[in-house]
Amino acid sequence: MKKLTLLVLALLPLLAASCSKSATDATHAANKRQFDAWMQVHHGDLYDKGPAGLGYYFLYRNEGTGEAIGEANADEPVYLRVRFTATELDGTILSSSEASVARQLGNYKEGNYYGPATWYYPGTYAGLKDILSGLRTGGSFKAIIPGWLLTYNSHDTAEEYLAKETGSSAIWEVSVIEKISQDIHEWELDSLARYLTHRLPLFFGTDTEAARADSTAAHGMYVASFSGLPDETPALTDTTVYVEYTGRLLNGQVFDTNVRDSAVLYGIWQKDKEYKALPVTLGSHYSDVKLDGSATIKGFSLLMTQMRAGEKAAGIFYSPLGYDTSGSGDAIPIYSPLRFDVTLVPKPEEE
Repeated sequence: MKKLTLLVLALLPLLAASCSKSATDATHAANKRQFDAWMQVHHGDLYDKGPAGLGYYFLYRNEGTGEAIGEANADEPVYLRVRFTATELDGTILSSSEASVARQLGNYKEGNYYGPATWYYPGTYAGLKDILSGLRTGGSFKAIIPGWLLTYNSHDTAEEYLAKETGSSAIWEVSVIEKISQDIHEWELDSLARYLTHRLPLFFGTDTEAARADSTAAHGMYVASFSGLPDETPALTDTTVYVEYTGRLLNGQVFDTNVRDSAVLYGIWQKDKEYKALPVTLGSHYSDVKLDGSATIKGFSLLMTQMRAGEKAAGIFYSPLGYDTSGSGDAIPIYSPLRFDVTLVPKPEEE
């Protein structure tokens, strides 16, 4: 009896593994049948021709004429600037970079960002990565991608993806705007230099290399004062001041302000928000800065430590001093340089 018990116990893991494998195989087979049936009904001509690459189907493909994107290599990070729309097979829109799509869905907001997204190329879905590897900048495609290719995992063959991955199939429409082979923050600094020489030449001149090197207070931080105060006017420390501010992306889009007229002008006014000058407390270090009692991003804090009584100034800085790899909601995408225009104003009477 004891031997029989031991034999049964020894077989249990094998039986469990066999059952698990069978259940998994059945799930993958069912997914494949469902996808194939959908393709036969909706795109029978494409289905009859057979899939491309790892198993996707092109509705259209334009290789492009710019720089080759090539194979993704985690040892050589590459970022892509793309426009995209992803749609479920039933037509439900999953996500998009386009304002026109947001308007179509009825959820367009003036304060949200619409435009090219930044993708870390080695970290994209397997199916997208495989398609993108054959394109050049300026290229575009619309492809039906089965769920087992919409995974971040990597396998060598189409069969392995089908056997090991599951997911929801989708239609992806993508246009490649730019390939960024340099460090992403160096690319930001180049963008900032072009912005400074184009928008603020009186402060930073017209030489982009010189403008890029003209950081104030920290690497990647640029300050322009519009008040004409003498250089010897001391910066503020250990005090409380009141500010009006407007924050925007380098494309000019305003994402936040505490000035009512500006909020109305830029279409971001909110009825439940109180628009008034806010207190900023300053200590002896930028980390002491508090806006209305709360800590703020490093770029804003550094700007405040550079300001002087009665001043109006702009702080322009790259994303490590802002929201870097996280972005902020729908208004500020990842790797976004920011500009804050700040005016020091008298303490409001109601205070």
